[in-house]
Amino acid sequence: MGHIRDLPKSGLGVDVEKDFTLTYEVPSKAKKVLTDLKKTAKEAEEIVLATDPDREGEAIAWHLEELLRGKKDTRVFSRVVFHELTKEAINEAFKNPGKIDLDLVDAQQARRVLDRLVGYKLSPLLNVKGSGRHLTPRNTGGFWGNFKTAAKKRFGPSFRR
Repeated sequence: MGHIRDLPKSGLGVDVEKDFTLTYEVPSKAKKVLTDLKKTAKEAEEIVLATDPDREGEAIAWHLEELLRGKKDTRVFSRVVFHELTKEAINEAFKNPGKIDLDLVDAQQARRVLDRLVGYKLSPLLNVKGSGRHLTPRNTGGFWGNFKTAAKKRFGPSFRR
């Protein structure tokens, strides 16, 4: 499924004047899934989140908890992590549930902020008029690829990231 909530497709989604406050929206492709999850979650006493074991997965789990938890919700939300899809690994993960690692969530959000600020503010500087190449504001991978290419041309093949 991927992201259940993300920065807006258009616009920066980062308020740099207010401590880099982020504005999230539920992408249209995720709205039905979210509706179904909310309906199912209403009946649950406990909700276990099992997304990928990386900062992106941790952030997805955090977004899910934010969206599924009611205002006065006292249900238990827990997080399980496993690194292989085997019965033993999954059973072991469920024996040792934990909480969402907010440091990983913060790291993922910081990366998204940097992607947005670089993508929306700096990538136009790399567009070369008449080159036929255009970077979209959200394509920071393209930004870094062009930056690296330009740096190698300027500093030689020994340039490293």
